[in-house]
Amino acid sequence: MFEADSGYHVELVVTGPRPDLDKAMRAGKVDLLTMHSGDITTDLVADGFGVNMRPWTRNELCIVGPPDDPAHVRGMTNGALALRQIAGAKSRFIDFQELAAGNSSTIYARARAWIPKANGS
Repeated sequence: MFEADSGYHVELVVTGPRPDLDKAMRAGKVDLLTMHSGDITTDLVADGFGVNMRPWTRNELCIVGPPDDPAHVRGMTNGALALRQIAGAKSRFIDFQELAAGNSSTIYARARAWIPKANGS
């Protein structure tokens, strides 16, 4: 859609872990780099391989549950309090986590089901 609308051709050169993106940028194979900010992006700019680093997106986390909302968290805006309420209701909870292992651009999803204790542990 972008190519048709703009007339610019886009070629995906590299995708994957941050170190792979870093190598491609330093080798001059990349004109535009998008990735989560961190030491690698900061170093690329500091080392002269990038300019004008700007945030353009953000992560938003949400709690999704069944329509009957057994823990009564619908509408809550404080995630920590909502998790405490889920624990207090002894509701089941599935936690999807990014297992970065040093490269957060590669996402591995892990789900674990647990019944939290009322004290939040």
